[in-house]
Amino acid sequence: MAKTLWKNGVIYTPHGIVQGGSLLVGEAGTIEAVGAGSAVAADGAEVRDLKGHTVLPGLIDVHVHGGYGFGVMNATYEDLDGMSRFHAAHGTTAFLATTSTAPGEAIEQALANVKRGMDRGVSGAELIGIHLEGPFINPKRGGAQD
Repeated sequence: MAKTLWKNGVIYTPHGIVQGGSLLVGEAGTIEAVGAGSAVAADGAEVRDLKGHTVLPGLIDVHVHGGYGFGVMNATYEDLDGMSRFHAAHGTTAFLATTSTAPGEAIEQALANVKRGMDRGVSGAELIGIHLEGPFINPKRGGAQD
């Protein structure tokens, strides 16, 4: 991957918002520099114009049951990978696969599948762990869960 200089954007950083900012992404895909205007050097980098669009840090979703027809409780790698692609397309860079209240065997299958998915890796947003929601829901406050 070549270096890319993204210029002319609104860039959100931990230190504030940079209007008309530039962001240099290195060959490893990591951010090497952020600055206002032409303050970021672009030697040999491919230059792309953001045309005033906004650049935000990736989001980490700590409660994901599924997405786009894919689900954690289906306990297949294809479901986890599909979820990861769907959520990555909408700004999520990492997520916790969340179980639902279900029989113990179904939860165990989902947990084993998430472990396999973490070991293998997924093609979209990074699968970083498990949010074991079911069966730890108060029966008096179960909401939509049985």
